[in-house]
Amino acid sequence: MRRVYNSDRINRNGKSHVTQAPFTILNQIDTLFIDNICPDSATIHWKKIEGATKYVLFDLKAKYMEPFDTVSTNNATFSNYPGFERWISVMPITGTGMKGKRCVAKPIYKLFNCVQAIDLSVLPDTSLVTSKIFCEESVQIFKAVLKNEGSDTIEKITIHYKTGENDIKSKLFEQSIIPGKSIEIEFDTLLVSKNYNIDVRLWCDAPGETARYNDTLQFHVDYQVQNPTGTVLPYQQDFENEEFPPNYWTVVTNDIQVNWDTISCVGSSGKLTKAAWMNNFNNILEGSFDDLVTQKFNLLDETEAFLSFDYAYTRFDQDYNDSLKVEISINCGESYDETLFYDGGSTLQTVSDMDEIFVPDSPKQWKTIYIDLKNYLGQIPNFRFRNISGYGNSLLLDNIRVVNKIKPEAVII
Repeated sequence: MRRVYNSDRINRNGKSHVTQAPFTILNQIDTLFIDNICPDSATIHWKKIEGATKYVLFDLKAKYMEPFDTVSTNNATFSNYPGFERWISVMPITGTGMKGKRCVAKPIYKLFNCVQAIDLSVLPDTSLVTSKIFCEESVQIFKAVLKNEGSDTIEKITIHYKTGENDIKSKLFEQSIIPGKSIEIEFDTLLVSKNYNIDVRLWCDAPGETARYNDTLQFHVDYQVQNPTGTVLPYQQDFENEEFPPNYWTVVTNDIQVNWDTISCVGSSGKLTKAAWMNNFNNILEGSFDDLVTQKFNLLDETEAFLSFDYAYTRFDQDYNDSLKVEISINCGESYDETLFYDGGSTLQTVSDMDEIFVPDSPKQWKTIYIDLKNYLGQIPNFRFRNISGYGNSLLLDNIRVVNKIKPEAVII
């Protein structure tokens, strides 16, 4: 809120000072409103600030916001090229030159409220999954949506696309698109018989179009194909590699800000290690699920098989505690019909309650679980480690093993 001091005396911490003239503190502009973005100009406005006689416009450059224009009204029109994203901010100034704070910058990008005769936009296919682990060879069809954003009917559209390192290919679509309408197109097919980590780019040409600011679509796909017969035993995952989740593992979460990650800590061996970590201490979505899903394992010819893992956990207190559920699937994750392990709260704890984030610093803070897989011999299962948050504290997993032999002293559940 703006404050106007009628007195010219300032008092602070028992000291006083007399100013030469009354002064004001300017309000900050709340927000910028975009009126239009055209091929050669953009217009914005904002609410007037009491006491301000002019406004300085800023543009984000390589490192800093830099001034590029000054106006005396609460609106401005400036030259623009919609093909590049610009961040614009405005700062009020009084007649005596006192500066207020710049407002939060707002992006100026693409066309807005500026209809062109011919304007074709390319929109993504919302059903496309760009990151997936396949259980077997699969075919992925790449689609896009072409929308007529202009005022004239568009005919004879040529699309160009490039998938990974393949050559650029082109296709002609003679279907007409009237203003405001869209069509869905299929532009490429990918046989996923191996792992792919590639970029896909699509752009289009419409006769007579000059507003070429929204006619390109680019996305990245990360596809992995598991061995249909699964990984042979023995297997151990210690999370020491930089890549997380590991190859053929996935993380499924309700919250992209807080989910499974890795953390350095003292492991069950007493040495510094990396472990899979779920930060429930900062996970305010109580009751939410966060899954760490393994690859498939080959138990077809095994006569014995066991799942084992190390875990460390503590609660925040008796009112805020979390759970761990371990489930098995024999249809490559289509369903998880059986639970192998389920515990939480005080009975899951390996160390006393903590009111700060728990990071193991002793091997005594870990526990090892052994699970007999005798009921799944002859199958190709995978496992899901599900964290159920209660806004409690850290849950860590390490040394997840699928083996055909265990130590004689191991306690099997």
